[in-house]
Amino acid sequence: MIDTSGYVVQDTHMKTKTNSKPATATPGPWTVGVYVENDYEPAYFPVERDERDASGFVKDVVPLIAKVTYGANDEAKLANAKLLCAAPDLLAACRHLLAFFKSEYPEAFKAGGGSFATDDRAPFELDLAAAKAAIKKATK
Repeated sequence: MIDTSGYVVQDTHMKTKTNSKPATATPGPWTVGVYVENDYEPAYFPVERDERDASGFVKDVVPLIAKVTYGANDEAKLANAKLLCAAPDLLAACRHLLAFFKSEYPEAFKAGGGSFATDDRAPFELDLAAAKAAIKKATK
C-alpha cells in the first residue's frame, strides 16, 4: 500500500520511500553488550554499535542494533549474538575476496561464463559462489 506521501507502508510502524535507494546497514564494528534481564521482556544479549570516543571510552548512548533472545540456553544466545556482531566484518571479507579474484583472474568473471575448471583454482569456484550468495543475501 502506498500512502499519500509516496511511502510504501509495510506495517503500522514502518514506511520506506518508494523512490529511495535500498537502505544500508549500520556500519561496524558491532559488539555484544551486557546481558539484560528484567520483568517486562525476555532476557537478551544486546547487539550494539561499538561507539567509542577518541580516548577509547564507550559513549553513554550506544545504538541498539538487535536483541538476541533466541537460543537453547544463554551460551547459545551469546553465540548467536557474536555471530550477528561479525556480520559487517564477514560482509567486508566476502567483498574483498571477490574483488581480489576479479582483479587476479578476470577471465573467470567474464559475462556468460569463465571458469577455473581447467586448472588448480577449481576448488575456489564453490567458495566464490558462496561469497557471492552471502553478499546478495546481506544486501538485496
